[in-house]
Amino acid sequence: MSTPNTHYGAEKIGRMLSGCKSIFFIGIGGINMSSLAHISHLRGYRTGGSDRTETALTRSLADCGIEIFYSHDAFHVAGYDAVVYTVAISPENPEYKAARERGIPCISRADYLGYVMTGYRRRIGVRNARKEHLHLNVRSCVYGGRRRPDGHLRRRACRDGRSVPHRR
Repeated sequence: MSTPNTHYGAEKIGRMLSGCKSIFFIGIGGINMSSLAHISHLRGYRTGGSDRTETALTRSLADCGIEIFYSHDAFHVAGYDAVVYTVAISPENPEYKAARERGIPCISRADYLGYVMTGYRRRIGVRNARKEHLHLNVRSCVYGGRRRPDGHLRRRACRDGRSVPHRR
């Protein structure tokens, strides 16, 4: 059984995150969650998260200074002001349960994504990224054509301005 989506909306999430200095991401290893964690980190939040396995995405986040755990433990959410979770987790996930028991605001990935998008004047959504030509063309347009011959972006900037390799 999966954990339900929240339906707070951007305005309520803004109030929930008012004064928030840190966000923890349960299931940080996927492309959506890792992107949201990276954006949160760039916005100045202390950011951390957990996933079951180490991947190129989690290593890349760690290279930027994001705290990554490769297990799920209630201890991990200690010191975080909010939790963003993927609905793929079980309601019995120890981090999710601990956050709820401690009164830490828990926001689903979809709801948090909607909140994050309100901060951008121009928004682009790409559906079905497996349609490689569309995906590569949109990325090329958005990122100014900085891509390798295989279409992957060469580098991405971390918060401190340094550039780290984009890993597959």
